[in-house]
Amino acid sequence: MIVGALLPVLLFLCLCALGFTVGGVAAGSMAACCQPPNVAARSCFAILQSVGATARMLVITPYSAVLGGIAGLIFYICSLIFSLQINIDFQQIG
Repeated sequence: MIVGALLPVLLFLCLCALGFTVGGVAAGSMAACCQPPNVAARSCFAILQSVGATARMLVITPYSAVLGGIAGLIFYICSLIFSLQINIDFQQIG
């Protein structure tokens, strides 16, 4: 569940790192390089800028909590499979 709480914060920080900040598109950022002359409403760029400017992802909604829980579960299952695979490999070597 920690992943569920941190996922929106991490996504928001990634958007800020790309240049979609609360103050608008950061000059010289990747977002500024990709910004078209005329941004269409509901385009990918417009949505990313809206989320970056309003920090909507920081509000934990039931959907983001569920998605974070699923992501955490998938990560946990993958780590179990990976650790089992390593143990099997070591048993075959030794």
